[in-house]
Amino acid sequence: MENVSVKKRKKKNRFLVFLLGIILFLLIGVFFVKSIYDESLGPMDKNNPSDVVVLIPPSTTTDGIANILYEKGLIRHPLIFKYE
Repeated sequence: MENVSVKKRKKKNRFLVFLLGIILFLLIGVFFVKSIYDESLGPMDKNNPSDVVVLIPPSTTTDGIANILYEKGLIRHPLIFKYE
């Protein structure tokens, strides 16, 4: 009878370790994705508060706007600009 109790406890402990491992893995993943997301959307130069004027021609597509801003050095990634 005691042997069955020990096996159940070991099985429960193994499950808890597995569950904690998954939670830890997910937390690390969320932190990693958030840091990349914040870095991609942050200002190019935090110490430069000046305004920049950019002319966007009429009927320019989102791809075109993203490329113009990227070429002017205002965004880091045109792809992320399109999805934000």
